[in-house]
Amino acid sequence: ASTTVSGPVSGVWNLAGSPYLVDGNTVVNVGSTLSVQPGVQVKFQGLYVLEVKGSLQATGTHNQPIIFTRAYAGVGWNGIKFRSTSTSSSLTYCQVYGSVDSGVFIDNTRPVLRNCAVANNSSQVYGGGIYALLNTGRLVFDNCWITNNTVSNTGDNSWGGGVCMAGNADFNGCTISSNKCLGSVRTYGGGIQIWSGDVNLKNCRFKGNLCSSPQMSHGSAIGVYNAAARLQNCIVDANTCGNAYDGRYLAALVSFDPSGTVAVANSTFANNNGAALFVDWGTVSVTNSVLY
Repeated sequence: ASTTVSGPVSGVWNLAGSPYLVDGNTVVNVGSTLSVQPGVQVKFQGLYVLEVKGSLQATGTHNQPIIFTRAYAGVGWNGIKFRSTSTSSSLTYCQVYGSVDSGVFIDNTRPVLRNCAVANNSSQVYGGGIYALLNTGRLVFDNCWITNNTVSNTGDNSWGGGVCMAGNADFNGCTISSNKCLGSVRTYGGGIQIWSGDVNLKNCRFKGNLCSSPQMSHGSAIGVYNAAARLQNCIVDANTCGNAYDGRYLAALVSFDPSGTVAVANSTFANNNGAALFVDWGTVSVTNSVLY
């Protein structure tokens, strides 16, 4: 059986009604809750969005993940967008694929993502996989896979192939791999670009990310600007930064603002092209780590 949905949605989406075929923009309104049960597939039949103004509780399992994806190859959708009025939302064992306007967008609210895969999404300017803006509190990403996402701006700068983060966040046990930040002018953060706030990266792996542009690229894996970033027990390997201005910024991690601070502890940087770290401005400390 299948269920066609659009407009305001709430209640329970269960396996018996799956796949849910989205044929118009959908919204969980303020005061409403949409609960999605394990094994459900949600397929977007065009450039439609799932907008969350209330609460989205999507709780899958290891054996029965919840899948949000496009219905047809070559036809994207517009992602899951958590608005500032959203409360108590969470994605657990969810897979978000094929959006062309960031897989997940977070606007001043705090959904929790655990054991999720955000893959094969794209955006023109910010955060191919995840684009998050947060003024207060902290976001939590536990054991998530953010992979094969792309941001590509053919007219200007691009930020965060996998993630563009402005605000406080904790990334625990996450893999950020094979993302691309491409642009026609400047590019920032192949894996993640941290624009502001306080961000902890613990037990994370950054592998095979790319940051490249014809003019200037900043950080194949991680870019830090006007933020505090802490890496603990991380592996940063095989990332590529291309076309760095005068050889600067050709590094896996780049700090490029006077107010930025980066602390690296018990981590390994290996087999990245260029330097492991480049400090244009800001303060960087490295302890008990291997860089080669």
